[in-house]
Amino acid sequence: MIEIILLPLNVFIFLMKMQIKDAYTLRFFENNSSRLPKWCNDGDDVKLPFCQIKGQYRMELPEYNTMDPYPHMNERCPSLPPKYFRTQNC
Repeated sequence: MIEIILLPLNVFIFLMKMQIKDAYTLRFFENNSSRLPKWCNDGDDVKLPFCQIKGQYRMELPEYNTMDPYPHMNERCPSLPPKYFRTQNC
């Protein structure tokens, strides 16, 4: 089992139970875009809240860095097809 331990927060995150969106929506990334390296968004007409290092196409990460980690995160979240919306706080 793969896990990340965030020692200052005393939170265990089990990556086996997460999807890509779950990972980038978690609020443990830098919030202050002025603290990103100067080359990060240099020369780009759209300033992203994250640093896209390389690539011809711009990444879109809806709800990036918006969800606080919580115990047993996403373990009991329902979803319904075809759009798979989650309930609030899930």
